[in-house]
Amino acid sequence: MIAGISDSAEAMRRFVTKVQPGKPILIGGEPGVGKNHLARKIVNTYYKNDGIRSAFSRIVKAEFGLPDPLTDEIVLVEERSQFDELAARIPQNLWIAPLRERLEDIPPLLEHFITRSDDYDLWCSQENLSKLLAYWWPYNVEELRHVVTNKDGGKNLPYARIREILVHFPANKLVSMKMEGFWDDLGKNVRPGKFFQLFLDSVEREFIKAALRHCQWSVGETAKLLDIHRNTLNQKIRKYRIVKKG
Repeated sequence: MIAGISDSAEAMRRFVTKVQPGKPILIGGEPGVGKNHLARKIVNTYYKNDGIRSAFSRIVKAEFGLPDPLTDEIVLVEERSQFDELAARIPQNLWIAPLRERLEDIPPLLEHFITRSDDYDLWCSQENLSKLLAYWWPYNVEELRHVVTNKDGGKNLPYARIREILVHFPANKLVSMKMEGFWDDLGKNVRPGKFFQLFLDSVEREFIKAALRHCQWSVGETAKLLDIHRNTLNQKIRKYRIVKKG
């Protein structure tokens, strides 16, 4: 079952029906977005007569290397740049949007996960459902499943008050003050959109540097702290040319 009402969920269901077995398949998306679930759905649809072990051996993760030549593997990719590169070689491909970009899928996913919950009555209460539906969700499907299907899962919502906190965060006021006259200072020939992206990149760079220092420059520990994949963090470190000094 592929739960959801978003365009992305519909694209996943349509992708399964249009796959041509015998040719390589590429599925991309952030960790926890549902790549493995979609791959298993394809295996169960087209390769179930191969035997369980043989059928699921077709699923490979790009981070561990790819067979050459590619035949009828189902390749899973987390990095968008690697996905785009492989998509040129694998026409049968789909990038799955993260759950935070398709919040309309949360109610049907909740309905699906609640039936498998250790505490069915807890999540069926209107109060807890409303709390979860109102939550600003920065994670993916796997994290949602973990919250709902595990005992005391509601405690795994560390950002429940993120909007309230950010409203009163002093940095917001500082940025607002600095931005008041920046349009005139930029000049007519500067593309505001490009400046905006550079601004966001600069903030992310300093945030990652601070996190690395906090974790004594351990990439693994920093990735856990920031709740991102280690490969994603390494990519950002290279992108921003972050180097340990001293």
